[in-house]
Amino acid sequence: IQDLKRDLQARLMQDTRTNYSLLSEEVAINILQETKLAFHRCGVLSSANDLSENVRQILDILMQYLCREHLEYAVDLAVNAIQSNENQGVKDFLNILRQTAAISHLLEKQIDDSVSALLKNSSQSTSCLEHAKSLLETIEAKLDKGVDKLCYYFFAHIFNYT
Repeated sequence: IQDLKRDLQARLMQDTRTNYSLLSEEVAINILQETKLAFHRCGVLSSANDLSENVRQILDILMQYLCREHLEYAVDLAVNAIQSNENQGVKDFLNILRQTAAISHLLEKQIDDSVSALLKNSSQSTSCLEHAKSLLETIEAKLDKGVDKLCYYFFAHIFNYT
């Protein structure tokens, strides 16, 4: 698990130094591939008693680095950038909105394919899946807030020029 954390941190740091984008689908896909392999190894190597706890730990790491430190951070910055009167903030938000939808879809697919399959007979299944779902709902709520700000920005812009 420590190796997974280190690898994810290295991938995140590498991308933020070389790319000016707030969000990278390539980094997200790399993180998802790494965790898919981690879930597979977990299923093969974990005993029945330890399986659910190990899956939960891997899912927590995935949610921390992909959702909180990558998606949520980019969404927060993009939503705050809408308030400025620059078009770049609007363009950034629309780009983040598209990328977040794509990454969230891939994440939900991985959770359905890997986590649900490994935890199908576990008592922790519901709590793990609810935690992941609540974090995705938090990001979705922030995107909704951004869309509301974007609509307000457009209406204000239209009324200023009419």
